[in-house]
Amino acid sequence: MKKREMLGAVPRMRYAVRVRHTQTGSVLTANSYYIRLNEDALAIVNLIDGGRCIKDIANEICANKKLSGSDRSIVADKVLNTILKIWKTGLFLEGDLDDLAPRFLYQRNNIMYIPYYAKAASLRCSYLSPIVDGSIVQTANDISDNFGSSSVVLELQDNQQECMTQIAFVRTIVEDAYFLYSIFGVIPNLQQWQGIRDYMSVFELVFKSETTQEDLKSDGMRDLNYLIYSVSETDRCLLPPTLLKGVIPNELMEGDMEIRELQIDL
Repeated sequence: MKKREMLGAVPRMRYAVRVRHTQTGSVLTANSYYIRLNEDALAIVNLIDGGRCIKDIANEICANKKLSGSDRSIVADKVLNTILKIWKTGLFLEGDLDDLAPRFLYQRNNIMYIPYYAKAASLRCSYLSPIVDGSIVQTANDISDNFGSSSVVLELQDNQQECMTQIAFVRTIVEDAYFLYSIFGVIPNLQQWQGIRDYMSVFELVFKSETTQEDLKSDGMRDLNYLIYSVSETDRCLLPPTLLKGVIPNELMEGDMEIRELQIDL
């Protein structure tokens, strides 16, 4: 996604977000959460009204400061980076940022990370872990809503950039180990699973709020482990081959629960 498209995004404040002025400076608040605003950030935030796009905000700041030429480009970059930084907290901004910002920050080779505070398209559920209640989890957004920052949702797109698959993981306490909880849309083939692994390995999505485009340029590869809960071969028949890692006795009414690891390098 090109920067000029991102500059056309229209940020909007979430409900109950306010700018407050204190003895130590200005803060942007949402309930009990806040971030401090310097003078430049305050000027940007004051222009977010749900009508102006990012480019309009930058142009107004340039007009107020009587800037022109190359300075306007510098201001546009600063406004964009400030708004994206605020958006990545997941607390203060919404609007078409929720659709455009993930594409700008995280899209690569038709795979895109969707942070838990953004909204994913609704696709039909194709796979659901046996420990997940299907009456509660019907879309990828339900995973994000229930598991918050522990959730990792990836979107796979076709050649027309249309969403065809969403894969929802939940992080474990072990770094680089993820439990697969659900798949929506088309079930990935083995090659696509390998692409997902490569994406998550190279793009240290941090899956953290401070991710930057620089973070996403790492050439390092990490070993990732994708785990599933399983009761029988039937509930994993659509997935790659698996390797038994452990058993939780009498976990469900059906009996024991197996923990298995997806084998995607066959």
